[in-house]
Amino acid sequence: ALVRVTCRAPVAWSVFVPVTIESEASVRVLRANLPRGAAVSPDDAPPQRRRFSGLSENYVKSGDPLTGYRLRRPVAAGSVLARDALEPAPVVHRGAQVTVRAESAGFRIETSGKALADAAPGQRVRVQQVASLKVVEGVVDNAGIVRVGP
Repeated sequence: ALVRVTCRAPVAWSVFVPVTIESEASVRVLRANLPRGAAVSPDDAPPQRRRFSGLSENYVKSGDPLTGYRLRRPVAAGSVLARDALEPAPVVHRGAQVTVRAESAGFRIETSGKALADAAPGQRVRVQQVASLKVVEGVVDNAGIVRVGP
């Protein structure tokens, strides 16, 4: 990387100086190979102090939560766990019975439905209502409730 150094007095000048950025952080390192889709527990990835060329912001730190995430791709033993290797784990699974909720100021309507796909919190999912067989779409919350409406 290059850093610009500037002086304005007595005579204005600037120069670019090459620098090497290094950081050290306590990050999570996998003990064993884990496949795509695996949940990672703190026991699977204990913290280790590591030195990085560049910044360590792309890696899962020792205090970061792992609950509610799964691996987006296979990760080898000894690898530092990268943030982009994790994705939210589904809380709604295809074929499972879910609660569908619509609410607004002063009222709440709930019904049961069958999820037509897997979905993680914040994702949209289609649900077939049990009573009417009508298909609706909503957003899954952290508790696995599908919220429809405004």
